[in-house]
Amino acid sequence: MDYRIESKSSLIIQGLSRRISTENDVNLIEVPNFWNDFEHMPISKSIVEHIGPLGLIGVCYNNCKVGLQYDYMIGVEANKEIDGNTKTLEIPSSTWAIFTAQGKIPESIQLVWKEILDDFFVKTRYRHSRLPELEIYPEGDTNSKNYTCEIWIPIVD
Repeated sequence: MDYRIESKSSLIIQGLSRRISTENDVNLIEVPNFWNDFEHMPISKSIVEHIGPLGLIGVCYNNCKVGLQYDYMIGVEANKEIDGNTKTLEIPSSTWAIFTAQGKIPESIQLVWKEILDDFFVKTRYRHSRLPELEIYPEGDTNSKNYTCEIWIPIVD
């Protein structure tokens, strides 16, 4: 499993959120469905118009282990207020384990998530810092076998 460790400044992310269930791995369907729905929402155009250098960002936050749910946001770095009913999250400065996924979305990113959840914390000294997790989607053809995106996991030693 390849990853790199980087410290990053704080980020403010604006976008749309949806509650996602992890029961019976339904999140593997719900998150891609949210991305498909997002493309057809009128507000998505306003969000995409504010895209920053990172591209579109998927944010996993408010992880509720008891309820087997979390919130998932599709958004962008907030460089100015986006018109419409968007949510804003501030992600503090952190150290991140950054994993690269290459290939068609969602298959490639789901495979890397599985590796992270099954192996990363078991095989390394790192612990999750309890901050939101980020999926970084740069512009490009997400159906291409050459598309590259990243998963950022907030960590502490």
